[in-house]
Amino acid sequence: MTRTKKRAPKTSKNRPKKIEEEDITTTCEDYHPTEMTFEMGLQQWREGSIEFVQNSVDKLFDQRDEVRNRMNANPNSSTMGTDVAEEEKGPFYYEVISLLQPFMDDIHSTPHQEKPLEFDACLELVRDRIKKHFEINPEKNDLMELMGVDRFVMAAIRLELDIDVVQTYNKMSEDDPAFFAFTLHPRVDEIRRFGIFLDRYDTVKEVICTFVFTTLDKRILWLPQINCNPYPTCWTCRKQFGTMCCQRCRVAKYCSKDCQVTQWKSSHHKSCPGMVEAVSQHVELLFP
Repeated sequence: MTRTKKRAPKTSKNRPKKIEEEDITTTCEDYHPTEMTFEMGLQQWREGSIEFVQNSVDKLFDQRDEVRNRMNANPNSSTMGTDVAEEEKGPFYYEVISLLQPFMDDIHSTPHQEKPLEFDACLELVRDRIKKHFEINPEKNDLMELMGVDRFVMAAIRLELDIDVVQTYNKMSEDDPAFFAFTLHPRVDEIRRFGIFLDRYDTVKEVICTFVFTTLDKRILWLPQINCNPYPTCWTCRKQFGTMCCQRCRVAKYCSKDCQVTQWKSSHHKSCPGMVEAVSQHVELLFP
């Protein structure tokens, strides 16, 4: 008599394919296709926005030329032109902001940006600073010319401009080294940081000196030590508050004698004379 061997009941170890199928099913249930659709749509929007941005820039140029023509008709006018009615300044400015938004959004989406910035918040700060100074500080004409609305716009759209156009219109290499630095860093966060300084006399001096021309090669010298911090910061140890200025240039700041000596030996003995010259040439013009 032949005995039939009973088969062992199937366990999970005997069914690897079934487990794989169940795992795949679970993965599919957790998958959200709308996220992929959103990313694809966002990418298509970025690619398709180039033509719209160019049209916006062209329109912006036309507006800029109109304002420039008015300024030429009245050379003694301010940046926006004293012959431009007050009611015209508001619509012009807000239209500029609306034209810039798609372009700045595209800049913020580039790979070098770790985190997109809040465009509206940045531009709101800049707009408030400029408006405030136009309204309550009309005597600071030189500062207003440097920080005028159209110059912020030109800096923001630098990537779409021919360098000769920018140099001709703004006389950057001769008159406006600070604005020339903006063209090297055409991002709204740079503009936002610069705007923070407009209400502080001492930090305005400090910012001017971060964009000073070197005497050797006439290039912009970017000094990252202060990192556009709106508060006085020690140039050596980065401590905030309780700082004292260098008695010579009145720009460099230190929290102690030790920090001052350390910075002087390492670099400030070379940069201090240039800062003294920058302050005498630019700050005295802005704050007579």
